[in-house]
Amino acid sequence: MTTPTRPSADSTRAAILSAARTCFVEKGFAGTSISAIAKEAQINQSLIYHHFGNKQELWVDVKITILEEYHNSQNMNWDKLLTLKNCDEFISEFIQYRFGFFDQHPDALRIIEWQYLEPDPFQLTAYTPESIQTIIKRIKYFQKQKQLSSKYNPELIFSLLLTIPLGFFRSFRDLTANLSKQQLSKLKKEYVQLCIETVLNSLNENSTSYL
Repeated sequence: MTTPTRPSADSTRAAILSAARTCFVEKGFAGTSISAIAKEAQINQSLIYHHFGNKQELWVDVKITILEEYHNSQNMNWDKLLTLKNCDEFISEFIQYRFGFFDQHPDALRIIEWQYLEPDPFQLTAYTPESIQTIIKRIKYFQKQKQLSSKYNPELIFSLLLTIPLGFFRSFRDLTANLSKQQLSKLKKEYVQLCIETVLNSLNENSTSYL
């Protein structure tokens, strides 16, 4: 008689992440309970606390898992992006990276939309203070090299780079419903180019402020 094998810790963790991802996309952070995730994963909820500690940690790990999927599918080298010495190339690559991520993972956008309904959404971010500072230091480097306008706070520029690619997905859902795949692909490319040119033109060291 063969003794049944127990699921490995890795497979249990993967099942929890998959179930949590489904629940978070449908109901957000506040609307999802640990018991609901356990039911979706078909496991005892004590296993969730064993692997993740609490719901906040699980939320962040779901977001990190989606990011890792994107990086693996694109063979993305994040460290290389952060060492680019040409500002135009850095901004172009960063915006394309952000747009491509949400284009391929619409569930990530839904999760973030839920996140910003929370009283303190930044408690649920997957960005660490260290990773944020790494990007901000890069922006300061370009400002010091006169490749990027010093008129604006680096943190504000970082915020702009993070959010500007999202406009397409938030504003064009209804407008693009009847487009063919080819038309939609063309429109996406045009939007990305518009974002890149808008940011580069507005943040050029010699640009004129209209404020």
